[in-house]
Amino acid sequence: MARPRLPSIDIIGDSHTVFFGAKKVAAATARMGLSGAPFHTRVHLLQGASLTGVRAYSSSLQIREKIDAVVKTADRLVLALGQVDLELGFCYKQVIKKETWTPDGYVAYLTDIYRTFLETSDFGPCTLALKGVNLTVLSTPHFARAYVGRIITEGKPDDIGQAQAALDAAMLNERDQNDLHLSFNAKVAQLAKQFGLGYFDLTSRLSARDDGGSPVMPAVLDRAHRPMKADHHLLSSVAVYRHHYEALQQTFGFSHGTDRHSPVMSDPHPTPSSHETSPHPQPAL
Repeated sequence: MARPRLPSIDIIGDSHTVFFGAKKVAAATARMGLSGAPFHTRVHLLQGASLTGVRAYSSSLQIREKIDAVVKTADRLVLALGQVDLELGFCYKQVIKKETWTPDGYVAYLTDIYRTFLETSDFGPCTLALKGVNLTVLSTPHFARAYVGRIITEGKPDDIGQAQAALDAAMLNERDQNDLHLSFNAKVAQLAKQFGLGYFDLTSRLSARDDGGSPVMPAVLDRAHRPMKADHHLLSSVAVYRHHYEALQQTFGFSHGTDRHSPVMSDPHPTPSSHETSPHPQPAL
């Protein structure tokens, strides 16, 4: 007798969506300590995709067109955009395009783009959720420069020394970068509420905690989820994949599989700035 077909969740976004797409799902969920996810995922990973790229005229990656194509066959859809804009685009616009931006102004700019996209899109009967961005892994100036500095080589400025000086001036420290991310997430959560959509982020799941189990404030990414190499992605680990799958379960109302090692629990200590859950080509900046 054929097994019943599992419901599907489509996720479309930048390279950070990779953690929703574990290979060989049955083995992967067992590896994550779950008896099995009650759904399967279809990840549509758009390398280098930015939120600014959803404007129909602005992206060589055809992000909007690809989202429209996925919507046609999706029952449940997650949009996961913004990380590239915040960790690369904010500096790219200042260093390469020589524009002037403040963190608040940049978040407002991205929010307006997202709002216009939602207003002008038809998602039909598809159940849609917006995912906020992760806390940054760019924790030290040297580490951050090693990654963000790629915009200088890819942007090919006329004066490398001048561009490097502009990059140093534009880059935010870890605390301010996280504040930028949390501000963006708050705005996206507001948009989700305004349009009657789901929303989630992984802030409280991935935040560092003190000895009493409470999130460290201001919020900062737990060291266990940081990579060693100069990259802006989370560490590829069992825990990170599991957090992504649990967030999908919670957001779309699926019951949790039985944990083989310890109870699957929702986060009892969400950070005040997090709205966690509610029912390498040139980046397109």
